[in-house]
Amino acid sequence: MDKLDEFLIQEAKVYLEEVGKLLSDYIGVEITLPIEDIKNNGDIDFGFRLISEINLSLYEDIAYKIAGNLIDILEKNINTECELDWSLLATLQKDLSLSFIFNKEKLKDSLYRYKCTAFLDDLSIISGKTYESTYTEYGFILSDTDGLKELLNRYRLELIEIEPKKGVVSFFETEKPFLRLLNGNNNLIVVDENFMVMGILHTVNPQEIYLTKSIIDEILEYNFIKHVDEIKREFSNKIEKVEELVSSSSGEKPEVVKGILATINEGIRTAFINTSISKANYILFKVFENKTSIYVDDSFVITSKNGNWKVQNYQMLHYIILNYCLLRNQLFLVLGDKEKENDVLLHISGSVKKLFNLICDLSNESISTLIIIKADSYGDFDLSLDTSTVNERLKELPLRAPNTSKEFSKLIKKGGRHFNIQNLSVSYLKNLCSIDGAIIFDDSLNILSIGEVIEVGNNGKELFGTGTNACQEASKNALAIKISEDGDIKVFMKGKEVLKI
Repeated sequence: MDKLDEFLIQEAKVYLEEVGKLLSDYIGVEITLPIEDIKNNGDIDFGFRLISEINLSLYEDIAYKIAGNLIDILEKNINTECELDWSLLATLQKDLSLSFIFNKEKLKDSLYRYKCTAFLDDLSIISGKTYESTYTEYGFILSDTDGLKELLNRYRLELIEIEPKKGVVSFFETEKPFLRLLNGNNNLIVVDENFMVMGILHTVNPQEIYLTKSIIDEILEYNFIKHVDEIKREFSNKIEKVEELVSSSSGEKPEVVKGILATINEGIRTAFINTSISKANYILFKVFENKTSIYVDDSFVITSKNGNWKVQNYQMLHYIILNYCLLRNQLFLVLGDKEKENDVLLHISGSVKKLFNLICDLSNESISTLIIIKADSYGDFDLSLDTSTVNERLKELPLRAPNTSKEFSKLIKKGGRHFNIQNLSVSYLKNLCSIDGAIIFDDSLNILSIGEVIEVGNNGKELFGTGTNACQEASKNALAIKISEDGDIKVFMKGKEVLKI
């Protein structure tokens, strides 16, 4: 191989490393694009690897989506001389976002792509607008006729048509009172396929309703239910593999084991959560304080702020917590009591949803805290723990000294029994999280302790701040989540960061 070839290969390697860094920053999970093969004709094959300590099917779904869209973008930007287009790196995150939000095939048309980009730029302008120095949150809906009918019926909305149709910025500049009158509590702005404002969805419900938040909650709820089904399917597949191994054995004991495994599998498959929520047939754009958040028919939220595009992988956060909590408690689906099977599943999924919403609120309100979830070694599903049981469970964590005997710990107990997350309001939970130290749950989301100090070994290898260090140390035997004052969320398992939002 001559020096020129070596130089080009090295350049390709550096290029792919930079793309990997941008993707990792974009999605919050480490991604690498290693060179795997170099053909005789000079073609280079590279891989797409998502580096994680946990093996979850949702990671694979996200990897496939990003990899597919990335290949389309790379192929489009490599010129006829097969030179690397370094300018691609400056727009990669935005290009990926466009491919997730809008129709990929239509984006190949330059006029459609221009309209999409112009629309997003208009939303960015509106997100920075104030009325009498006060920001207002706006919700924009991009939908077909069926999606619009669904919203009208589900939320008892009225459509006020706008004639003539206007561009987003022009719509607000023409009649400035809209800057105050149209807020996410009571109204949504409807745009057509050409991104022109064609109407306003107005709530006629006499009860107080936060319209944008209600729609976001339902979009997330639909994915939450999908997560339960995916985790059940994963667990069921693992049981089937064990059954196959047992079947290859002989004797009476394997038959007994096979019977137990079959009972477990049946319990997992039949447990379910009732829901009337259906898949959204629209895209919601929420704009507020120079930030645009886009809720699409995928497993994540895409945000743009000051020109920076990110995947806010809240769905992955929910999936990780749910998978961790159900891992032990799924064992109780073997009882053959379908009512109890459903109760366990309903409680865990509901508790995880409440914790997830709490974490999002803490992040949005810039409340720094450390949340630790410690799996029960015995797999007990017990919602009424006494302090002696709690102290036994806390022994497995690197705590300086448990706070369970201190007076302030009485705030998480009643009659000597520790509260479950379902027993407390969100505002009460926020107060518990706002004190110095970690709040600790078990995997049934009983509150074990608050204000705990994590002992961090001084081995000279720590590269993080004190709070993140404690999170990393605690995660060696638990699931640990750190919310920073700037709103960043970091998730650690097995001593390593597995997600950043």
